[in-house]
Parts: sequence; C-alpha cells; structure tokens
Amino acid sequence: HLLAAYKAAIAKLKLDEAAAAATADAGSNGSQQQYEDTSGTAAKQTAAASSSSAAATQTAMHYSGGAGRGRVGSKGKATTAAAGDSTRKKKQKVAADDSFSPPVAAAATANGPSTAADASSVQQQQQQLSSQRLKQWRHFAADVEAAERASNAAEGGFAFAFIEGALVKALRNGWWLLLDEINLAPPEVLERIAGILEAHPPPTSNVGATSCSAGFNGGSTIESNIADASSGLLLVERGDVSIIHRHPRFRLVAAMNPATDAGKRDLPPQLRSRFTEFWVSEPRSREDLAQLVGGYLAGTGPSLPMNSVVDLYLAAKATAETKLTDGAGQRPAYSLRTLCRALDFARQAAPVYGLQRALWDGFSMSFLTQLSPESAPKLEGIMVKQLLPGGTKALKTLLRPPSRPTPGNNHVLFEQFWLERGPLPLPALGAADDGSARRFVLTPSVRQQCCNLARCVLAHRHPILLQGPTSSGKTSLVAYLAAQTGHKFVRINNHQHTDLQEYLGSWVPDEQGRLVFREGALVSALRQGHWIVLDELNLAPTEVLEALNRLLDDNRELFVPELQEVVRPHPHFMLFATQNPPGAYAGRKALSRAFRGRILELHVEELPDSELADILHQRCGVAPSYAAKMVMVMRELQRRRQRSNVFAGRHGFITPRDLFRWAERGAVGYEQLAVDGFMVLGERLRGQQERGVVAEVLEQVLRIKLDMYRVGGHTACTCSRMKMLNASRNAAGTEVHKKGMMQQRWHVAMCWHCCNSVGVRGGWNVQCAVQASLLLGDPWLHHSCITNCACKHRF
Repeated sequence: HLLAAYKAAIAKLKLDEAAAAATADAGSNGSQQQYEDTSGTAAKQTAAASSSSAAATQTAMHYSGGAGRGRVGSKGKATTAAAGDSTRKKKQKVAADDSFSPPVAAAATANGPSTAADASSVQQQQQQLSSQRLKQWRHFAADVEAAERASNAAEGGFAFAFIEGALVKALRNGWWLLLDEINLAPPEVLERIAGILEAHPPPTSNVGATSCSAGFNGGSTIESNIADASSGLLLVERGDVSIIHRHPRFRLVAAMNPATDAGKRDLPPQLRSRFTEFWVSEPRSREDLAQLVGGYLAGTGPSLPMNSVVDLYLAAKATAETKLTDGAGQRPAYSLRTLCRALDFARQAAPVYGLQRALWDGFSMSFLTQLSPESAPKLEGIMVKQLLPGGTKALKTLLRPPSRPTPGNNHVLFEQFWLERGPLPLPALGAADDGSARRFVLTPSVRQQCCNLARCVLAHRHPILLQGPTSSGKTSLVAYLAAQTGHKFVRINNHQHTDLQEYLGSWVPDEQGRLVFREGALVSALRQGHWIVLDELNLAPTEVLEALNRLLDDNRELFVPELQEVVRPHPHFMLFATQNPPGAYAGRKALSRAFRGRILELHVEELPDSELADILHQRCGVAPSYAAKMVMVMRELQRRRQRSNVFAGRHGFITPRDLFRWAERGAVGYEQLAVDGFMVLGERLRGQQERGVVAEVLEQVLRIKLDMYRVGGHTACTCSRMKMLNASRNAAGTEVHKKGMMQQRWHVAMCWHCCNSVGVRGGWNVQCAVQASLLLGDPWLHHSCITNCACKHRF
C-alpha cells in the first residue's frame, strides 16, 4: 500500500511538458522562487531520510550492478531487514494516507489554508514543477522500489546483486585500464571489448548531436537522440536497456607476450587492427643497465660495482643461449626481471650481510640454483670472476653467518642465514625434527639444497619453484624448513582437473541453509601467513596457473571475484610450488617463459647412492648392509627399465619412495628382505615378464632363491607375522583357499599392518580385501575395505 501511494503521488507529477511550460510563463517570478525554496527544502529532507535508508540497504546488499558476479550474504539478511524496517517507518511518516501530496501541498495544509486564494495559489505552484524536480522524484521512486525489492529478498534468507567489474567502472568513471596478458583471454571475452575500441564519447549536453574529439576515430559526428551499441557498453547480463557511455578520459591499454611462447596465442586480426601496437624490447645497452643497477644499489655502499654487475648479467645471458641448461634440459630464461630480483635481494640483505655477500647470494638465487649440475659450475666461474676479486679462496670466509640482526628474537639461524621466525613453536628435537615426529637426515647434498632454499626464503617476496625427479624430497625440504622456522605448512595437490575454486573458494550452504563463501586454501594462507605448496604445478590447467600472475608479480596481491576483494598477503606468507620436469613424466607440460620468469626456480637433484643408503639407515632403522643392497636393487631395476602398464620411464620399476616403503617392513634376513621387496615392487605389475625382471634382480643382488608361494615357510618371521599366517591357514568357512588367493590376502594384510595404502586390482579384489581385513580382526577395516574397493578408490 505504501509503494502504491508513492506511485500515485509520482503519477500526479508527470504533467504535460507543454502545459507546464505555458503555466510557467504565466506565473510570477516571485511565486516561482518562493515555491522552489519551499519545495526544495521539504523534498531534500524527505529524500535524504529515504535515500539514507536505501543507501544502507544497497550497501549491505552490495547492490552496484556490473561484471556478472553474484553476491550472497549470510550477514545481509539481518542488515537488509533492519534497513527495510527503517525505510517503512520513514515512509509512513511522509505518507499519512493513500492520497499522498507533494511536499509543498503538505506544508500548506500544515499552516492551514486561510483563504481560497491561498489554496488556488498552491495548486498553481504544483503545476509549475521544473523538469529537474520531476527527475528527482523519479529517481526517488526508483530508490523506493530498489529498497522494497532488497527488503523482500532479505526476508527469504539471501539476495543476489550484480557487481560491476573493473572494465565497467573504468568505462563509466574515465579511468585508465590495463588488460595484462590479453592473448590469454577467451575469444568470447575479447568480442565484448571490440565495441568499446570503436566507441565514441557520450553526449556532453541534452542535444542529440555530439562531436567526438580527434582521439576517437578522427572526430566523427553522431547525430541521433538514441545511443547505439557502438557508443559504449550494453550490459545484457544485468538486463539493461540503456548504454553505459564511454567517458572521454577512458583509455584502454593491453599487454601481451608473443604467441611463440607456450600457452600464448595471437589476437584475432579484427581485434588487433583496432589497437595502436608497440613492440617493447628488453634494454641491452650498457648505459641503460648501469643506470638500472645504480638505481637499485643506491645507498648500499660507498663504491658500487656497477660495471661488474652489468658484465656479469650480459655474460650470463650470452652463455645461457649456447651452453647452459636447467634441471629439465631446457635453456634458462634470464630476463630483466631476473636481474631486478637479484639486485632487490642485494639491496635488502646488504645492511646485514654486506654488499659483496648480498650480490653473490642474489645472483645465486636468481641465476644459479635453477641450473643442472653440469651447467652450474660454468656460471659459477663467471660469478667468481666478476664478483670476487680474490677468487674462490675468499668464498668460504664470505659465506660465514653474520651477527644476529635486530631485533634478534624474531629470527632463527638456519645454516648461514638468519630467517624470520613464525608464530608456531620450534621443534623440540632441534635440527633433526621435520615437524611430523620423524627424523630428518641432513646429508651433504640435502644440506646444500636447504641452503639454496633458505637463501630464496630470505628475500621473503618471491614465489619459489622446486623442480626435480620424483621422490627427490622437494616437498619434504619445504616442510622441514617451515618446521624449523615456526611456520604452518599447507599443501595443495594439483591435477589435470584443478580449478580456481580449489585455490580461491566457493559458495556453500551453512547450517541454516544460507549460501556463504568458504575461502580456499590459498586465500586462507594469504590472510593468516601460512607457507603453502602447490604440488605438481605443471599438472594444473594453463588458465588456472595464469590466473595467479597477479600474485606472482612483485605487487603480490590476489583478486577474488566472488568477494570483489583484493587480498594482500600476510608478512609471513610464502608461496612454493613443486613439479617434475616436463617431457620425462606423463601429463607434465612446459610452463611458459613469462610464467617461469615470475618464479624463482630451484633444481633438486637425485640423492647419491651413499647418501640414500645413509638416510634409509637413520630414518627407517635398516641395517647399513640392507640399505646398501636395497639401493643396488633400485639402480639395477632403473637400468633394466622396461615398458609397463602401470609405470613408465626411468622410474618405471622403483622410486626412492618405494625404498622407504620397503624399508619400513622391518625385514630380518635377506630372504625376508627379498620377499618384502617383491611385495612392494613386483605385485603391482601386471605382466609376467616384468614381474620376472623384478624377481631376477632381487635374486641377483641379494643372492637368494625367491619362492613367493612358500609364504608361510620363513623361519625368520616375527611373531606378529606368524600370527597372521596361522590365522590365514586356519580360516574357517566354505570358501576354497587357493594358493594365489592366500598369497594376495597375505599381501593386503601386510600392507595394512605396515600402514601402507592398498590398491587391489583385477578379479576377486573386493573379496581379497575383505578376507585380509578379517585376518587383522578389525571390523572397521572390514567395512572400510568394502567401501573403498567398491568405489574403486585409487591409492
């Protein structure tokens, strides 16, 4: 009823413009001026009260219209309902009955109509409303309808609003907009901006003809009272029927890498022809580079080695094009960003470590750590020549840890670097604790990898990519360093179907059935300062990786479209990523040079055989002789690698991760060691020929005769194993216990006994798993194995 009263009042004000103009000419100027003052004051008071209520409602609803994003608020219900109640109360004060009259009439009634002439004068003033006053009333009616809709939607539990994106806001307000990596956008997105590139400025007056400036298509003229789509942007997603005109000061700038890079494509010719195109080349002159180096290193010392730094950069780029390779066998992508990150590190570390040490660590972090073991000494020789006049003899003295920085309680000494301490308590076992109650063995090569990683963390600004073969300890290095510095470690496993919702979050229903936004692991880590690892990075889709460019850049910020919020990282936040080299592993793709240029790369090489055997001995408690034999088996199987239906490549038969699983069986005697080895390595192979290769290598290295059908005949079994074997022989029931089924059942039971994940394939897999769970006497395992095998879970 209240809304109907408002509409009736506004309908009375929609007068014929010709009649209003004629009445205005006949009226007196004094009466008109008196009316304007009186009605303006009353209308402003009424509109201010209702507009404040509507504005509060719109703010709670995020009602702004635009880039096709929905917003749902669990908190919006109470806020919007309260705003709606306030709006209703204020409306009731203004409209006492259904026959609502304008503010001037209400004022006249309050003063009391003294004579008929006064009443006639008031009615005559009502006919003299200007077009501006009518426009204000129409806007007020729109605000009332919007508030009513928001209030009704809030009573239902949630409401959606249309949020304007950056393009619409820039187009409306006259901002300069940069579209970075424009050739990564989908074709349908590029088609929407094609009309804006041909758009003309909006009319600056109420006259239909508008002359455009020379900056917009040569100053053409539009003579039409109706705007068409070429003059701006029509938001059909919001249901608009009017064009959002292009502001005269709006400018659109786009940037992209050439289409020769991985994942990049050319722009459509019809779109590219609308741009004025410039080619921006990388500066290579010594004068430009010297000016850049001087700008970064200003104030770090009395004499700056600008020429030495420039010579080092030019020599590194020239050598990288012909002689250097990274851990994946590709040419390293050294760019101006690589040099700037090295110089930025040197500027930050110089007050504590000195300029010479800071330059060495900066170039090692940006240029050296990504190279293969064969290429690293070549670049290191160039660095020694340009940065260390005393040669390699002074390097050992240079790399000593400096004195504790101030304040000292916020830093932890890790090798020769003082790293910022996190909020978590440090491990109780000291340097041997990896944060998961397991022993972390620091061999010489592992210690060197930890030093390289700590050097990258010292900068505390740039994302870090650890690349290396499978089971080389990439993720373990990050987890260990996070535990040693008191930071929380978070891990995201990427796959071929990873989407941005796993990183940013998604809308989910809460306990009351309302939709709320639940932040993803990446956004939570950004806000709380966790260390997050994006595992198997090159398995994620390209569009997901490129969406992280804004976070990987030096400004370090992440835009969440669902929240329309820019999230900036906590001071303790660090981003890591791990991946296997592309080409050598199935499904791994090569990252673009532009993406790799935003990340500090760290190559993690395989452990030497002696160090791997030492880790097996200290971490798993295996005898040194057993550990050496197990490493020999792994190398021989890698040498004899063959094609398999399960695995392929160099690590087709065995990886270092399989060695740890093998060692945790706790075998006593070489015969039991061989049986455990075949259970871990051979039972997953489908082909008899490949299983025979594993058995042959085990017999050759361990010097025993392997007979897998004599499972119960081992005299060196432990008591727990004998108990399971006896239960397997004496299992009652009508089932026929064949040797093959007994063997598979024992294998599954042993995997559960050793806390290993189990994947049963082939015929009778469910029955085999169920019988194995019964052997262990655990009804929960009995139920779990039925569920997992029926759902075909992959372990």
